[in-house]
Amino acid sequence: MSAVREHLDQGPITPLMMLVVALGFLLNLVDGIDVVAMSVTAPAVANDWNLERLALGPLFSAALVGMALGASLLSPLADRFGRRTLLISAMVSQISASIAPVCSNPSMVSCASGMPSVTCIS
Repeated sequence: MSAVREHLDQGPITPLMMLVVALGFLLNLVDGIDVVAMSVTAPAVANDWNLERLALGPLFSAALVGMALGASLLSPLADRFGRRTLLISAMVSQISASIAPVCSNPSMVSCASGMPSVTCIS
């Protein structure tokens, strides 16, 4: 067993450890909101853009496809370039993709709603 693991297992829980767990929880919460946000807003989106129900399929699946791509394609990059570098770039991408859906094009919103999930490092 490594010295770091022994120290963590035997030592007390510090405020910094609680902060790290809380931040991880909040980031997962935000990602969960991203997954269900489209299902909550779908009736308004369909009404505003005069879309049929079948046209909403790509909007609903964008976040799930993004998570699958992020887990399978970006995780190996974290091993190569370091988790910190990829997490910082993921947060920048998350922020920019969360701001992007202000446009009125349904395909752009579909792309933008999948983008934050692609940036998640599993």
